[in-house]
Amino acid sequence: MRRLLLLLSSGLALSASQGQVQVSGIVRDARSGTPIAFANLLAEGERVGASSDIDGRFIMMVSAFPAVVRVSCVGYVPARSVWEGPGPFEVVLAPSMEQLSPVDINPEENPAHRIIEKATANRRMNDGMGHHAHRYRAYSKTIFTLAVDSALLNDTARIAALPEQDRDAVRFAVRQHILLLESATRCTSDPPRRRTEEVLAMRVSGLEDPSLLALAASSRSWSIYDAEIALNERRFPGPLAPGSTKRYFFLIADTLYAEGDTVFVLRFQPRTGHPFDGLQGQLAIHSASYAVQHVVAEPVEQRASLGMRMRQLHQRVGDTWFPVQVENTLYLDLLQMESYKLMGLARMDISDIETDVALTARELRGTDLVADHMVTRATQAYWDSLRSVPLDSKDRLTYRTIDSLGRAEGLDRTLKVLDALARGAIPYGPVEFPLGRIVRYNGYEGFRLGLGIRTNERLSRRLQMGGYGAYGTMDGATKYGGELTVRPWPSRDTELRMNYANDVAETGGWAFASPRSFLSEESYRLLYVTRMDAVERYAAEAGIRIFRDLKLWLGTERALRVDRTGYSYAEVPAERVVLHRSSYLTGAVTFGLRYSFGERGARLPGRYVVTDPGGPVVQLTAWRALNGLWEGEWDSWRVVAQAEHTFRHGMKALTLRVVGAMADPHAPAPFLFNLRGTYERDLSVATPFAFETMRPNEFVADRSITAHVRLGLGPVLWRSKYSRPALLFIGSAAIGDLDHPELHVGWDITTPKQGFYEVAAQLNNLLRSGIAGLGLLVAYRLGPYSFGAFEDDVAAKISLSLSL
Repeated sequence: MRRLLLLLSSGLALSASQGQVQVSGIVRDARSGTPIAFANLLAEGERVGASSDIDGRFIMMVSAFPAVVRVSCVGYVPARSVWEGPGPFEVVLAPSMEQLSPVDINPEENPAHRIIEKATANRRMNDGMGHHAHRYRAYSKTIFTLAVDSALLNDTARIAALPEQDRDAVRFAVRQHILLLESATRCTSDPPRRRTEEVLAMRVSGLEDPSLLALAASSRSWSIYDAEIALNERRFPGPLAPGSTKRYFFLIADTLYAEGDTVFVLRFQPRTGHPFDGLQGQLAIHSASYAVQHVVAEPVEQRASLGMRMRQLHQRVGDTWFPVQVENTLYLDLLQMESYKLMGLARMDISDIETDVALTARELRGTDLVADHMVTRATQAYWDSLRSVPLDSKDRLTYRTIDSLGRAEGLDRTLKVLDALARGAIPYGPVEFPLGRIVRYNGYEGFRLGLGIRTNERLSRRLQMGGYGAYGTMDGATKYGGELTVRPWPSRDTELRMNYANDVAETGGWAFASPRSFLSEESYRLLYVTRMDAVERYAAEAGIRIFRDLKLWLGTERALRVDRTGYSYAEVPAERVVLHRSSYLTGAVTFGLRYSFGERGARLPGRYVVTDPGGPVVQLTAWRALNGLWEGEWDSWRVVAQAEHTFRHGMKALTLRVVGAMADPHAPAPFLFNLRGTYERDLSVATPFAFETMRPNEFVADRSITAHVRLGLGPVLWRSKYSRPALLFIGSAAIGDLDHPELHVGWDITTPKQGFYEVAAQLNNLLRSGIAGLGLLVAYRLGPYSFGAFEDDVAAKISLSLSL
């Protein structure tokens, strides 16, 4: 009986498979020979077809041989192929010169809009990576090579006819890549905020220590379902965002039947007359749930600094869809070898996908990227177990030659130099020289010329020592200081910092504990600072990251501040006795806080890096001086709190920043608040989050509230190669008061107790070259503190910006 059942079940399986034969193959470009992704294949008489993946490979079922198969792909001439046997087959398609017509179709007449609207409505259901708890493993391979036409690479006669230097470059590109990176990661995520990804292993050709590029191992990628797609520093409205049919023109280019459903292939591009930074490409939408099956996208405007093209293949996983192949092509037109520019190709394969899983808090407690324990010297067998596709001959030769070259030329050392420069320092052996210490300018010191030096990770990752010296051309004073920093766990953002400084500090100024780049646009405000005190300070501070988005600082200091601007504090120790003081010795405790909702960070070998600041962001700094602490002579206090958030909708961005400040009303001026005015007739540079029409030192307060509103509309006027104005509207307000102005002698004290107001319009990138932009700001002073004359209330300034 058992044998009979076995034969019966075998017969049923055989009968079920009759008439269906599995075939496989690859689709290639007839001119270049490169694989064609997302080509559609359908045998005549069949209702179920297949599509090629990112590598051009396909698997499909046919009923019988010979099979006549129709093959089509957007951008290629459709072809018919006759298959006589089970293959594998190679299908070639000729490129088409057809272009998408710029003529728009009315929404009610365009059948593509119904498909897009349903895909938009189902975004949450179909976006497995963005809206469903999941786990997966990812293998990534990135190559950098020369952007040589594939047809030329396969044509030895044409190569031989090239000039000698170009011929050598092409032959190099035939043999190997310039750089090869591999990484394997394991990701656990509960969207939208909770996510951690562990880097299992990484390998970079030419580098003995690939951890220098650990951030490149992250599998975090853009999503076609996002309302706004962020690529590098650029933001594009998503083609599946609500209302996208008003921004983009869609056209049904092809259809395919797969497993009883229809797959619609749509081409898209920005509508004519719309000046926003947009994408163009194609979408394949599966009719079962109107999910994206594949996408090809690229910016309409490719920038010289960094051009890009993206492709993704999605598959159904459980009740949702998930990307399984992701490919990003980068065009580095500013880098060139002989006549050929450089390009990068980053490919990621995602496997072992689990969706809608129950995740524990323990699984998600790490930072966004954990790379401080990754394997950097794995065996070949270990890498073979991680790779989804074996290395080819070019890959293997790249590792052999570039590894040898890297050891000979010291590529690790070169990369460390570039890393230090990106952090604002020039390295030299075990020390480095901070760029921000070399030259600066402010209204009090003039040009501040100096030099700083500090140890780097070559000496120790846990201990850093440094010092500096500087001289101001206007104040004629020499400054110097030193610092010692201890990091017990370098990759966990915990440090103990001790420092000494004999320097100057802004009178009534304030800053938060979190560092800010010296190239920040907000640093332009220092150009207008004309009041400073001489300060000798001893300080110690501990910084501890409590959670991934919360960091605290607790410290103590002893400081002697001496006024050099003619100000004095009128102290009244007894009736009819007034002492005028211009120096203040304080002993204090300090506290700082930064909470950024959704902030992302990376634990790298030897350091912690914030990769996305998140938002909203709340920061606080508090200072409490105690009489007798560190021989201090004052009891005083001050607190500053700031909240900031940016709301985005399409290409529009609304940024709100509110700052509240309060100090001891009996405190001397150095411990009060000097509102941030940046108007000078001879110096007109726009400064974000400052007052463009307020004069420096115009207002002083012991308590104040300031607010800034910035509404960016994006490039809504016109677009050209050297001009793409981005319109920005700005509103700023301040109110504050001072209880005891009689205590402050030598200054004309004014308080903004009736409210200070100004509005501004700004056009960024009126002129643009490469990554630098030049614009114009016009601001106007309103309210009770306006002067009443247009020429006094208006300010015109240039704006400077950087964009990649």
